[in-house]
Amino acid sequence: MTKGLAYIFLCEVSADCSAAFPIQDFNTSEVPTASVSNLTFSDTDVRTDRIAGRVRWEEPEDMSLHTGYVVYMASDSNGANRVQVGDEVRVGSNEFIMQPVQYDGTLPYLLVYTSNSLGDQEGPPPSITFEDLTTTTTTTTTSTTTTTTRNNTEQAKRHRETRNKEQTKSKKTQDGP
Repeated sequence: MTKGLAYIFLCEVSADCSAAFPIQDFNTSEVPTASVSNLTFSDTDVRTDRIAGRVRWEEPEDMSLHTGYVVYMASDSNGANRVQVGDEVRVGSNEFIMQPVQYDGTLPYLLVYTSNSLGDQEGPPPSITFEDLTTTTTTTTTSTTTTTTRNNTEQAKRHRETRNKEQTKSKKTQDGP
C-alpha cells in the first residue's frame, strides 16, 4: 500500500487554500485482520422499541488492509445473525451516526468490522452490548370469577317443594280452621 498527501488548488487568489487527505493504493488479495478498539454507543432515541445514536471507536494502528468500517447489530459477540446498520464508514472517520431503527431486543450487540473490497475482517471484532434507552413494562391484570353451579334437577325439586309448601299454607289460610 502506498500512502501520500495530495493537494488540490482551487483558489484564484494567493491565499493558502490547500487541503490534505490520505491516498491509499490497495494492491492486496487479503481481507482485513486489524480491529478497532474502545467501541462505545449510547442510545439517544427516547421512543420505546427504537434505537439511535453515535457509535464511536479508535482506528487500528495497522491500516494497511482496510478501506472502511462496517457497523452491525448481532445476536452475540461473535456476530451471529448480524445485520448491517447503514453504509460503510470510510477510513479517517471514527464514528457512525445510527439513524433510528426498530429494535426488538433480539440483536443486543453492536460490532464494528474493518472492511475492504474483498470483505469484512477475519476473526471477531470488538463488540458491546446495549439496551433500548426506554424499557417497556407490561402489567397483566388477572381476575378470577367463582361460579357455583347446582344440579338443575335438585334445584328444581327444592323450588317445587318450597312452592308446594307455600301453596299449602295459602290454601289452609283461605279455607280456615
